[in-house]
Amino acid sequence: MFLSIFEIIQVGIESLSALDILIMFVLESGGGILLGLGLGYVAYRAMKTIDNYKVEVMITLAVMMGGYMVAEKLHISGHPWPW
Repeated sequence: MFLSIFEIIQVGIESLSALDILIMFVLESGGGILLGLGLGYVAYRAMKTIDNYKVEVMITLAVMMGGYMVAEKLHISGHPWPW
């Protein structure tokens, strides 16, 4: 929602339609969901074979930080769900 409002402020409401705003919202949120599912699966597969608590924590942190950086570069949502 923030990016939609930001785009309206930058471009002006006259040059954006409701469909443009909906497409921006779907691309950002859908891309974030797909990226999260993909990275979660990769992390799951990596941690499934490891039996070392410290390494599992490091993988979790690396996936979280790396995933957020990738999401920022792709201009998709990198924020986790609120629950």
